[in-house]
Amino acid sequence: MAIPPRGDFSFLNHSEFELMFTDAYQAIEKAGAWETMRSDPGERGYMFTRSAELDTIKQYMTYDGHSGWSYGWTMRMMQRLARIGWEAFVKEYLENQKKDAENMV
Repeated sequence: MAIPPRGDFSFLNHSEFELMFTDAYQAIEKAGAWETMRSDPGERGYMFTRSAELDTIKQYMTYDGHSGWSYGWTMRMMQRLARIGWEAFVKEYLENQKKDAENMV
């Protein structure tokens, strides 16, 4: 599979994941906060840490279906993306998806 353009999460195996990731990605872009996302949010994680940078990202987010878990997981996935880059993120996700499918057989 060819690597999709940066920010195109159509490769995800779940439409809701695509919505969550796209929303978070666009919010981080609007906030100019990719450098912030490379850092660890601290011991309280993304759900409970309060910072100006994370608050700005949250203000730009429009997806309203998050539980606390899905928000934290989405932000951790965006952190991973910020740390390893788009191409490596897509490849890693697809490899993990393939392993999961193989383990289900």
